[in-house]
Amino acid sequence: MVLSLGHIINNRTQLTKITSSSIVNTGALLGREELKIRIYFIVLVLMLVLLIAGCSTSDKIDSKELEKFEVKKKTDETVQDDFLFRLVSKKDQYKKGEKIILYGEIVYKGDKEEVNINHASSAIFFNIREDTRGYEIGYAVKDIGLTTTLYRLGSPYQKQYTKNIVNTPGNETKDYKGFMEDFLNNDGFPPGYYKVKGHTDFSLSSEGELEQKKYNMEAAIDFKVVE
Repeated sequence: MVLSLGHIINNRTQLTKITSSSIVNTGALLGREELKIRIYFIVLVLMLVLLIAGCSTSDKIDSKELEKFEVKKKTDETVQDDFLFRLVSKKDQYKKGEKIILYGEIVYKGDKEEVNINHASSAIFFNIREDTRGYEIGYAVKDIGLTTTLYRLGSPYQKQYTKNIVNTPGNETKDYKGFMEDFLNNDGFPPGYYKVKGHTDFSLSSEGELEQKKYNMEAAIDFKVVE
């Protein structure tokens, strides 16, 4: 069979169109597949970032950030009438897991040999704030009536701080809960910069007086806990 020159040229033109169309479609397909791979990769990276952020512990704070906070005083005291209230931290810096030595004491320095003070389960309260995170650590005291005898310049009424917290409204985030679990379940405090306010709440009943005089004193100290 003899093909005309025009027929050959026409067939060749159609073949060229088919080949070009196939190349374009293949390129588009490869482009879509490459785009999908890139999208999957980006999503995978984001998921890994979120997973790492979620698994990070609440006690991990930047040591350089902690260096910006300066400890001002580890002992503070205030006086009301014949009573002195003192708040003390044994050290201005502790290590993670180290026992925190923190206490408050009330000293009677009046003229009488002894006096009786009335108070709840404790005459001293501790309010603590971890300043780098902005977390408040409350202190629970049972509302029961007790009486303690204080002797003039003798042994003071002293209360050592123990981990005895009360939930703070508004602090219900996952990070806060993780911090409190670390705080309660491990020795010492998590790394951070801590401000402590100590308060007294007691009364003195004098002979011949119907009303009891209230004593509310406050002292403030601070300390750090590092890795």
